[in-house]
Amino acid sequence: MSATETDLFDIRAVSRLTGVSSANLRAWERRYGLVKPHRASSNRRLYSSSDLLRLERVKKLADSGEALSVIAALGEDELVRRIELLDGRPSGGQPVPSRRKRIRTAVAGAEVGEILARQSQQLKLEGYDLDFHWGSLGELEAKPPGPDYDLLILSFPTLFPYTIERLKALMAPIPGTKCVVFYRFAASRTIANVSVPGSGIIPIKGPVDFHKLVMANREIIPAAPQAGQENPGIREPRFTARQLARFSRLSTSIECECPKHLAELAASLQAFAEYSRSCESRNPDDKEMHVYLHRVSCQARGLIEDALETLIRSEGIDLEE
Repeated sequence: MSATETDLFDIRAVSRLTGVSSANLRAWERRYGLVKPHRASSNRRLYSSSDLLRLERVKKLADSGEALSVIAALGEDELVRRIELLDGRPSGGQPVPSRRKRIRTAVAGAEVGEILARQSQQLKLEGYDLDFHWGSLGELEAKPPGPDYDLLILSFPTLFPYTIERLKALMAPIPGTKCVVFYRFAASRTIANVSVPGSGIIPIKGPVDFHKLVMANREIIPAAPQAGQENPGIREPRFTARQLARFSRLSTSIECECPKHLAELAASLQAFAEYSRSCESRNPDDKEMHVYLHRVSCQARGLIEDALETLIRSEGIDLEE
């Protein structure tokens, strides 16, 4: 990859950063010419930072209900103006804030430091503010990060139980901080003992990988809540039970049965979300686990709803009929 290409992002990274599926990115390019990505020598699409910003703005407006065919033709100034109006601020106000919570991150260890330094631009777009002041766990213990850090990232060739105990001691004075640990080898019992909700330590099988880190972070550090949002990271159901029942019958009129299967999955996940929330209320001793189960099932339901909406729109089916 050339020096210029290191500042660009492949379609997989763009999909994760923007929340737009790879299939939709290709379709937006083909149908609307929304962005014109560079092409690598292998013909892979490579997107610039300005492409990412435009895609995020268009997705935000499309999610609010604006027609994609209309907003795709708008210039950047008009996109910003419409987003400002959507956010309830007059045109000409301050720049549109990122929807992501900024995550102040302490990085310790030679391997993880070298790899994440090469990916710092991607991580910055994802919301990470990285500090590389520590070379090892020992240096972290000698000069611990303050409570204003959201995340610690370390890597070890082998993860031992006593290493976990050292991490717990390090994190005790900063209870709001989470820790991602990349490791190459570890006993299954060691991983099982730490891989529980509420531990604050997330072990990830190496090698160090940008995408693994981003997905783990979305689990342990919820997105910053929007104004008026009561449950950060939990989206209300997009479809009513009546709509899901109608979608599940669509296979009688179209050849593909995917709407039926996705509607059934969404309904099942919503039922489980309600079940786990009721368990949360009835069993205070297990509340933390059930809070976790409720959040994860709502997130899974949201992904299925996204897929269902994309599918039925592509089939030209009226959502409200």
